[in-house]
Amino acid sequence: MAMDFNERVLYIVRNFIEYGRYDRDEKKAVRIIHKHHPEKTLTACQDQFTIYAKAYTDAILFVKKNQERYWALKKNQQRGQWIKSKEEVVFIQEHRDIPEDMQIWMIWFIFDWHHVR
Repeated sequence: MAMDFNERVLYIVRNFIEYGRYDRDEKKAVRIIHKHHPEKTLTACQDQFTIYAKAYTDAILFVKKNQERYWALKKNQQRGQWIKSKEEVVFIQEHRDIPEDMQIWMIWFIFDWHHVR
């Protein structure tokens, strides 16, 4: 199944930040996004890359600051609706250009990658 535009941008940003892919060249990363979504302009790809990269780096700091909450949630592993903390609500609002489900995925991926593994 092909990634939609937001999924592709997040995938590229994650690889760029976490693994230094695309030779750590932002323009190269943006061109890869555009290659997969030629219906989007290069400017639109650049704009989304910038928005997602800012949110991702903010999320790294956010998760580090709130890691006790994520350890507790991981330990309890309750199924069902995840009740967002006040801090998470604020974080999500600060990055409202990114779909909420993508932000939640970002938070949990970063917690797992930076703190669990």
